[in-house]
Amino acid sequence: MTRDLRRTARVVLPVAFAIGIIVLLASAAPLSGGNCAYAATARTTTIAGLNTFRDPVTTEAAQTDTITVTPAYGRTVQLMYYDAASGKWVCKATYTLKNAESAKVKVSYPNDWTTAASTTWRIKVPKVAANSAAGTPAMKLCKSADITIHNRSKDPFTATSLKGVDTSMSKDYTKTMTDSVTICPAYGREVCLYIYNENTGNWKKKATFKTANKYSATVKLTYPETWKAHYESKWRVSVPATAPDAAKNLPALPKVKKNVKLYNKVGSMGAGIVMDEKGNVLYDHAIKAKMSPASMTKMMTAILMEENMDPSDKVTIKQAAKDEINDLWGPYYDGYATGEYMTERKALYAMLLPSSNVVAGSSGICISGSTAKFAKLMNTKAKEIGCTATTFKNAHGLEGDGTNNGKGNWSTAYDQALIGRYIMTNSDMSTIRTVVKTSSKKITTSKRTFWVGNTNPVLGEFGNVGIKTGTEIVAGNCFCGAFNYGGKIYITVVMRASSKRYDTIALFNYMKYSVENGIKAY
Repeated sequence: MTRDLRRTARVVLPVAFAIGIIVLLASAAPLSGGNCAYAATARTTTIAGLNTFRDPVTTEAAQTDTITVTPAYGRTVQLMYYDAASGKWVCKATYTLKNAESAKVKVSYPNDWTTAASTTWRIKVPKVAANSAAGTPAMKLCKSADITIHNRSKDPFTATSLKGVDTSMSKDYTKTMTDSVTICPAYGREVCLYIYNENTGNWKKKATFKTANKYSATVKLTYPETWKAHYESKWRVSVPATAPDAAKNLPALPKVKKNVKLYNKVGSMGAGIVMDEKGNVLYDHAIKAKMSPASMTKMMTAILMEENMDPSDKVTIKQAAKDEINDLWGPYYDGYATGEYMTERKALYAMLLPSSNVVAGSSGICISGSTAKFAKLMNTKAKEIGCTATTFKNAHGLEGDGTNNGKGNWSTAYDQALIGRYIMTNSDMSTIRTVVKTSSKKITTSKRTFWVGNTNPVLGEFGNVGIKTGTEIVAGNCFCGAFNYGGKIYITVVMRASSKRYDTIALFNYMKYSVENGIKAY
């Protein structure tokens, strides 16, 4: 080796050795001195290995977890217990991690979990500031997901509780019907809402809600708008039974159910209905309850007059009709004389506008020969239209002695709506449709000429085009109305109403809301 090379080696080799030592020390340190430069950006902390759901069979089974915390570097780990009485988290144990990037620690749960059916815990790794001397950065706070320990010795899952169910609720139909219920055990189970279909006698599922994956969970139920189509609807809140779930270490969980009644009180009638021109029910209130239809009876009488008489045929006032009315109602006079006659068309106006009982009774006798025979004809036609709970005994609707002693008629709001719909949609009933939308009419009989007025309380309002009122002691205030809304016909019926007018308007307003919001009965 030349003198120059030896001189260069003496200078270069010590320098290279020093550099190597510095590199070696930097690689061996947990963090280089330069790490303090990023200490302002705290590192995210993670916790791995937690079992957030556990279901020990007995209280003798110790509860532990081995978790991995990253970054660790000598930080503390706190085991927190949720004290339900105070609503606060309480530290029950503290552990110190090793001085490494990641460190494992075994967490042992104190016996507090054995005192209740369900307890909630949490692992907390507090944040730390950067430490220049130790060469460690700032590290963020980390909280684990809540840990539920279920003590099956306290609750062996032999029953499911369903609390907080409001079994009777009423709201305005523009509002949303809700309820909050608590299910235990929950663990992600479904809560189902069923509605009872009065027509089929079956329960139909309408909505499903999920519970949280914990021992006890509260769920907000929102009832489908179907409830608005009924004065009273029957619902069921049901938590179905579940099969064993190995993933959650759960045994089979039993079902629970509670029945609920929801009310949409439209108007103050004893019975009411809204029906569209296709026969769909948009609102029902006691629509299958048997009641006296009073003079709404005359709708059926008019149908049979149109089907069995020509417009020019004569309707003669019969003494038998007067005697029948006198027997049912007592002395009665509406200006018609026995033997007086008019055309079938004029009789329709006299019967449907001011609601003449004598004209209605006489019309039935003219068609069939007697009231009894005409009543059979009425009942046959009612069944043909689809009525299932209607019995006619006379053509006018008078009830008898005020208690309906068997001489009067019985029907339902549903059946009366079917009869009204028949008049408003059948092509052969166009004459009746013309009559019932007339406010007043001049009548000429064989003896005199006079004017009659329509008793319809909403004629010409809200698109109303008919049909027939009724008032009697047992029946109360009755009205079958027809409304043209959006180019379609809708039928309303009120029976035993406090007001023919205002209860009908209430139904009409609901009908608009129902159509605009697409509310279905079932």
